[in-house]
Amino acid sequence: MIYSLIRYRKRLNEPEVMAKMSYLTENLNFKNHGNIVLSYPVAFCMRIFLLCGTVVGMQSSLIVQFSIINVANIALLNVLSLKPFVFPHSFRFEMLGEMTILIVLDCLIIMSNPEVKPEARQNLGWIILSAVLLLIVITQIFVVITNFRSIKMWCRKRSYKKKIA
Repeated sequence: MIYSLIRYRKRLNEPEVMAKMSYLTENLNFKNHGNIVLSYPVAFCMRIFLLCGTVVGMQSSLIVQFSIINVANIALLNVLSLKPFVFPHSFRFEMLGEMTILIVLDCLIIMSNPEVKPEARQNLGWIILSAVLLLIVITQIFVVITNFRSIKMWCRKRSYKKKIA
């Protein structure tokens, strides 16, 4: 993926390249910042690899885990400060998703400690479940509201055309 972005970065405005790379550049805003916006998918993938490697490989060092996770998240937040998305709601949902990932990762790191009591682990599990379900509910409410608005606009246009005809 990173290789493809680097290889085609100068020709991203061409229709054939846009068709090939649409899965990576579909919702990105190139008008304000140009090709620097491509750093978002790269930073996102690198962050995922870094977080997975940290949680899996550094289980014994809690301080290193928290440090690497915070550095990775600060780097991603710097990229997000460019507001790389075309639609503002995409940016909001991306930030909401990132905050959910932070909450879940922190809970998982705490749960990986063998000294944590089973009751505390169960409570952390409920926190993780609540955070993920809240994200799903908020996203679904937004989808329903957006679809309702688009149907409402379609009905208004249709009734307006009937009045004219």
